Amino acid sequence: MRTKLAIAFILLIGSLGCGKDQFNTRPNLTFKSVNTTSITRNNFLTFELGFTDAEGDIQDTLWVNRRSVTNCNSTNFTEFYIIPAGVIATNNLKGVIEVCTFYGSNPPCIPIAGPRDNCANRNDTAVFRFWMRDRAGNRSDTISSPPIAIIR
Repeated sequence: MRTKLAIAFILLIGSLGCGKDQFNTRPNLTFKSVNTTSITRNNFLTFELGFTDAEGDIQDTLWVNRRSVTNCNSTNFTEFYIIPAGVIATNNLKGVIEVCTFYGSNPPCIPIAGPRDNCANRNDTAVFRFWMRDRAGNRSDTISSPPIAIIR
């Protein structure tokens, strides 16, 4: 009986010690959703990303990277955006960021196809990757979208 109680106590302490705090000094990004997994010309692709940050100082940069996975020598590109200063830095900040991309000419947000896109006449499949940096220079892990079909 005493051995069983000691083992149960050790397992309880071990499981409590393994708990991960939700808020870290490094910003944390999570992929929540995307509005579609295939896109045609003159349409929007919107990604929803969750974030947490212990200090709430995420007012620096968010990077968006597109990588072709179909080997058609499509232009892989990285865009970055300064996160608006209107985000109020509070401890244990948690929220959602919507990232707008657009496939077509005169994009109102991040363009999906670059100017040197070698897949201009062929369909492509791409994965979008995201990471952010806070004001203290802490960088989040990189997260990825599911594959997105780009119909030409």
